[in-house]
Amino acid sequence: MPNQTDMGAAFAAALARAEHHRRRSPRKVRVRLLTQWGEGEGLTVQARIAGRGEAEILAQEGLGVRVIPWAELDQRAGELPALVDAAVEEIEAAAAAAPVPARPSHVEDSVDWEAYETIAEAAYAQVLAEMRPLTERAPASLSRAVALEAVFLGLMKAAALASVGAGMGKDEAREMLEDAVAELLGRLAEGHRASLSPRLDA
Repeated sequence: MPNQTDMGAAFAAALARAEHHRRRSPRKVRVRLLTQWGEGEGLTVQARIAGRGEAEILAQEGLGVRVIPWAELDQRAGELPALVDAAVEEIEAAAAAAPVPARPSHVEDSVDWEAYETIAEAAYAQVLAEMRPLTERAPASLSRAVALEAVFLGLMKAAALASVGAGMGKDEAREMLEDAVAELLGRLAEGHRASLSPRLDA
C-alpha cells in the first residue's frame, strides 16, 4: 500500500503532466484535480479546452473527466499521471472532431446582401479614417512600417473578436482575410490606387 510519500509523489507527477500539456498544446488546455463529494465522489481529474465556438464547447460535455473513488485512492494514486494524459487526449479529440462553424452569411437564408455590403464598406471606410491618425501619432521610436504593423495587429484582434461574435471558425476568418488581401492587391495591380484612399504609404 502506498505511503504518504508515494501519494505526494503521485500528485506531483500528475501536476507535472498537467503543466506539460498546458505548455505543449497550441490550445488552452486546463487540467484540474478536484475533490468531489456525494454522487460519483472521489478525486476527480478534469480536462477542458477553451472552446472556439459553441460546437467545441458542446463537444466536450461529459468528457475529459476521470475519477478515483476515495476508497480506492491509496491503491490507485499511482494512476493519476496516466489519468491526466487520458483526460487531455479525450478532450483534444472531442474538440478536433467538433463541426467547424461556417460564416453566418453562408448558412442563413434570405440574407440582405445590399445591407451586408453597405455595412462592410462603411466599416472599411471608418477603419481607413482611423488608421492614418494612429500611425501619425506613433512614437518616434517606431518606424512608419513598424507602426503600421502595430495598427494591423490591433485591427486583427478586433477582427478576431468580431468573428467570434459571429460564431465563425478560424478557417472562415482566414479565408475572408485572404479574399480581402487578394481584392486589394488586384486593385493595386489595375492601377486603382485612388480607390484605396487615404494612402497610408504616402
